[in-house]
Amino acid sequence: RQGTQSTKGRSDVSGTTRKAAPQKGRGAARVGSLRAPQRRGGGIAFGPKPRDHSSELPRKVQEMGLRIALSTKFAQDQLVIVDEVSLDSHKTREFEQIQQRHGWDSVLVVANKENEKLWRATRNLQQVDVSIMQEADVLRLLKHQVVVMDRQSVRYLEKKLKA
Repeated sequence: RQGTQSTKGRSDVSGTTRKAAPQKGRGAARVGSLRAPQRRGGGIAFGPKPRDHSSELPRKVQEMGLRIALSTKFAQDQLVIVDEVSLDSHKTREFEQIQQRHGWDSVLVVANKENEKLWRATRNLQQVDVSIMQEADVLRLLKHQVVVMDRQSVRYLEKKLKA
């Protein structure tokens, strides 16, 4: 749901703020604002206001999803574990050569710490995403064909996901 629906309450409706009729002396019921909800042209009582309908998944469910995604990638030989994720230069050409050599179409690289050269080398490639180990999530893992991780990231995720 978008959560963009909105109505005007009695304070939002434009119009005068004067009292509609005198409090006493007419022999009729008391009348206050002309913008009250029961009047024509008045505001809406308890109408919808813009709000966020999103809800968070429980942490254990998120971890279970990550566990399943990683085991699926491993079972399909789409999980590549290397000693260290590093490049000699920040050139895109260097990473593209590695990608072509292994025949990878879409790659997620999970590194143990932020690597400026790796990030610069891959930022111009559409099918390549670089993430640090703390930001690994199910959507990123499943979106890419191959996941490349270094050993420290694997140890971190094993420790985090240990049941």
